[in-house]
Amino acid sequence: MEGGDGMFRFLVFRLLFHSLVLLGAVPEIEYSYFENDKSDLVDINVFLGRVDFSNVLRERYFFVGIRNVSNPTAVQSLSKDAIDKLKEINPVGIILFRENFKDAQQTKKLISELKKYLGSDIFIAVDEEGGLVSRTGENEKLGVYKFPAMESVGKTGDAQLAYKIGEILGKQLRRLGINLNMAPVADAKFSPDSPLGSRTFGYSSYNIGLMIEAFIDGIQRQGVFAAVKHFPGLGGTKVDTHKDLALLPYSKNFLMINNFVPFIFGKEAKFIMLAHVLVPKISGDVTSMSRDIVNIIRHNLNICSVIITDAYDMG
Repeated sequence: MEGGDGMFRFLVFRLLFHSLVLLGAVPEIEYSYFENDKSDLVDINVFLGRVDFSNVLRERYFFVGIRNVSNPTAVQSLSKDAIDKLKEINPVGIILFRENFKDAQQTKKLISELKKYLGSDIFIAVDEEGGLVSRTGENEKLGVYKFPAMESVGKTGDAQLAYKIGEILGKQLRRLGINLNMAPVADAKFSPDSPLGSRTFGYSSYNIGLMIEAFIDGIQRQGVFAAVKHFPGLGGTKVDTHKDLALLPYSKNFLMINNFVPFIFGKEAKFIMLAHVLVPKISGDVTSMSRDIVNIIRHNLNICSVIITDAYDMG
């Protein structure tokens, strides 16, 4: 019995140690700078406001990316042509990518221009998952800390760590003017060779759910909305959905137990993102265009988040 107790204490210590190492990796100088210098830090209440989603979303349906990978400087400010096209589309939000960012000053100016021409209530979004998908974190001039992949966070089992990561990201993204993070990834991996790689918190739906819930709470308390993704879950897929249309050959009951649990934990996220996959045992349509999938979200899982889809230029 004592041997078992000793092993338990060792495991607890090991998990706590990993949590402290990851949390301690946040550069104190940068973080204290964000905490102490509030000269241009937007007040949460002013920044977030009282968003009336029914009004913001009325007759606006698209998130638009402004992209030019071969010539990034062309999309780091708004040309008259770009402004005219954006006004014509009248998007509900703009999603920014690495080529849109030069430094913090340029980013703030770009976002200010977007709000000037498209409305102050527009959503400015980014993919900031940590690890390989860190659109702002990978640019040191933006002042957003690049966190490790969420798989390493999930291994700690420490939901408070996930909360802290969300909180810090929220503060730093808000400082730039970004008010929506297309994260966290709520997919549960079924096998080590999953196309998701290290983007997900791991394998256990329940453990992932705890992490998801904490991350969302942390980031949204700072005035940055979260978009939990990729419903109905990519964990059981065999191909990368960026390259091809994936298949989930499972029943609704199976997915309820193995895929949907993290999304239930993440129901406080203001957005939920649909993947582009086929689930023939649930619907004959691709999930991003399936009424059956929407009914599961609304009626089976009682999730009221705004439903959006993954990018339409994917597989």
